[in-house]
Amino acid sequence: RSKLMQNIRLEFSVLARMSRERIEFDKSLAESTRLNLLNLAASTPVIFEDDDLPINSEALPEIWKNWDDFVSKSEDLEFALEGVDTSTLTDLRGSLGNVGATCGSCHQKYRMK
Repeated sequence: RSKLMQNIRLEFSVLARMSRERIEFDKSLAESTRLNLLNLAASTPVIFEDDDLPINSEALPEIWKNWDDFVSKSEDLEFALEGVDTSTLTDLRGSLGNVGATCGSCHQKYRMK
């Protein structure tokens, strides 16, 4: 699970850095990153299905107590990623905010602070 979350964070950071011009905008890289994120987001419920919590996990038990909501939030992330437009830097900037907000809404409820 932690590896999945690390991979999502790494992939998202590529788009975030691009949108802030910390790295050069590359349409092909942006789109492949968006597709990678979609695949990772789609796998989230499968990876979290088992409710066994390792000692060092940041996941809260509320995930499994509110499973349908957790799955819904995962689907919200997929929907937000589908809406990311990687055509131009301006389009990327205008469409990336929903992804961060969607991640945050899940983390607020289901991630240890």
